[in-house]
Parts: sequence; C-alpha cells; structure tokens
Amino acid sequence: MKKIFAALCTLMIVPTLALANSDMVSVSELRQQVERMGRWTASYEAYKREIEVDIPIDMPEVDAVPIVQVSGYYAVDQEGRLTRDGTKLNRIGYDGFDIYEEDGLLMYLGTTCANGEIKAALFEQDKSVLLLAYYNSPSNLRTHKVKYDSKVYYPYEVDADEIYAEDNPQSAAAAKAYLERVLGYFYPESDNSIALRYLEVRSRGHKVKGLDDYKLGDYVKNYPMGTYALSFCQTIQGIPVYHDVGERLDTTGYNNAPEGLIDDAWEKSEPIMGISDNRFEFMGDDSFEMLVRWVKEVGITKEDVPLAPLSSIISSIEDEIQKGHIRNVYALRLGYGCYITNESPETYVLYPTWICDCDYIGDPKEKINVSAYNIEKAQSDLKLLISNKTRLFILDVNVFILIYSFLMTLTDSIIQYIHDCQLY
Repeated sequence: MKKIFAALCTLMIVPTLALANSDMVSVSELRQQVERMGRWTASYEAYKREIEVDIPIDMPEVDAVPIVQVSGYYAVDQEGRLTRDGTKLNRIGYDGFDIYEEDGLLMYLGTTCANGEIKAALFEQDKSVLLLAYYNSPSNLRTHKVKYDSKVYYPYEVDADEIYAEDNPQSAAAAKAYLERVLGYFYPESDNSIALRYLEVRSRGHKVKGLDDYKLGDYVKNYPMGTYALSFCQTIQGIPVYHDVGERLDTTGYNNAPEGLIDDAWEKSEPIMGISDNRFEFMGDDSFEMLVRWVKEVGITKEDVPLAPLSSIISSIEDEIQKGHIRNVYALRLGYGCYITNESPETYVLYPTWICDCDYIGDPKEKINVSAYNIEKAQSDLKLLISNKTRLFILDVNVFILIYSFLMTLTDSIIQYIHDCQLY
C-alpha cells in the first residue's frame, strides 16, 4: 500500500502458521492467560522512540470458538418486503439505494408513532446486505452552519451506564440497549447482541459561520440535546465479527495473483463488505439513524478450534513495534473475521482473529504527523476519532500472505491447507 503519514489502523494478527498443534491452547486456557496478565503494560524503545502500552486485553466470554458458516441477512427482500413478516414497503424514491417509507418500527418499540425512512441496496446490482434507517434523524439537524463537540472512547475507558451526552436524559448504555431492540425488529432471526468498537459522545449543536469556522458559537435552538454515535459489531456465538476479507483486500499484489483472483474475490465478498462498519446515532427513542450490515448463522463447520497462546500474539505485535512500524497500541481484541468460500456469495465462513488497534507507519523512520489527520476540524458524521487520528485499515506484508491464502479458499485444496496448518 501507499505510504501513510499517520493512521490509527486495525492490524489483523493470526500468527499461527509457524505454531505446532501442540503449542495451541483452548479458549479457556487462553482466558486464564489473559486474566493472569490483567493489563498489557510494557515499555519499548525502537528507533529512538519510547512506546508505552497500557491496555486491557479484550476477549469474549465463551467456552468454545467454533468455525461458523454464515450468510447475508437481508432486512428487505428483492420484492421490497420486510423479511421479518413480509410487509410490503412503499417505495418513495431512489438515490443509489431504493428508498422506502417504514411505519412499523416505532410502533413495535412502543414509542411515538411516526414514519421513518429506510434504504436498501439494489439486490440485482451488488447483493449488498447494507441497510440504512432514518427516524427523525439527528443528522437532519446539522447543516454547514451547525457543528458539535465530541469525545470518543474505547468501551474499556468508560462506564456506559454513567456517561451522558449533553442534556440527554438517557445514558450511553440506554442507547446501546435501544439499538439492540431496533436490530431485533429488522433481524428477528438473530439474537442481535452486539459489541461496541467505539463510543462517541456528541454535544448539542452549535452555530458556526461555515465549514471553515471551528469556533463553536451559541446553541442551535432546535437541537435540544447531545447524541451518542456507536460503532458496533455483530456477535455470532458470543464472538464479535470484527472484519471481513473485503476490508483486507490488498490490490497492490494484483499483478502477482493468479489471473482473475482479486476480481473474483472482490465480487464474492462484496455483499458483506464493510460488515464491521456498523453505526448508530441516538438522540432519543424517536430520533436516531442506523447503518448496518448483518449476517445469520447457517451452520457450524467445526465445534471448537485451538488458538495461539497469548504470548505468541503479543510477540507478533512486539515485532512490529521493534521494526518501528507500530507507535501506539490502543486495543487488542479477539473476534471473528468473515471470509469467502467456494459457496460465496451465498455463504461465508467465520475464523477467529486477533485485532490490534494501533498507530501504524510504513516507514519506520517517519514521524507521525498528527496535524495532517486532525479531523476534529472535519466533523464528518462518518468519522471515528481516537486521539485526533484517522482510523484506516492497512495491511502488513505478513498479514497479506495469510489473507492471500484465505482468498485462495476459492479452491478446495487451499481449504484443506488452512485446516492442515491450523490457521485459526
């Protein structure tokens, strides 16, 4: 990939290629290792820089880690009907997505009876499971002359029951609970439990002179309270689905790949591409919006698989620190990655993967240019802020080798290879 000045990246780590099967551990043993460590607290020196790590290690409370087969879960079918009960929706427009009027959700939730608007991707075009839902959306209150202040947290940094947006009577925990009820309406065949990736707490809207004005003025009268912006993942078998192979495709290796491999892999992964990029902004029970991509479980390929020990995971990150690539580490989490198979796009497979959120620089001699990514001045509704740096996905060479192997699940021989090498 092209050189990146400074990025908060999500580095996928599956360092099990070189591990003998006897070195692997059960999820229970792994949890004991995590509990014994408590927090990962360490200091490193690389390229005359000090790197401090002080984070908890996040792993799901499960007794087994199965390999799971899933399929895309569509809230709206090809005929414009809600898949939950077959209700025919009133199509009211098109803007690259089919736009429908939706009047059942708020009644289902027992709140103010008001119509909403949902958008679904054209099935015949890309078969995407993407759904957008707007119910008196808070974003409708924002213009180029309205901005807000905000703070972003990892879940381990705050108690969601104790944090409140400005003048909002409901807590961040209440917003999360409400989101799960919304998901229960659109996806009744799923348990709809979620894992938060980040929580952004936004203030009330303030007047500004324009896009280039960053000095917040008086409150906007029709913007009565602050909001919560949740970045979240679906959980399957109690394990968060943190990424899909589409997010990891590195087209810089295109010329070295077998003919048509990247194009074929892209087409197969497109329906669920961006599966980890789910967002929900909540002002109140009748004012929220959601962008979501969902899957549902269709089978178990393997009931439980061994995992790499914690020491191996941390060692692989430490190698990148010593090479001068990783400058800061913000989170380390165990979850699922969603990969293509011979049957994709009809079905996909979930493999366990460690995810490390970190500042990653391709050139070890290059300094982080924080000002280049000071997106507090951008105030995009789609932003994810951590320490004023942009969150991007980039791919380490060793990770690409692994992902390339997963892309090759287009062939049965590589599927056997993955199981033989214990790539989970």
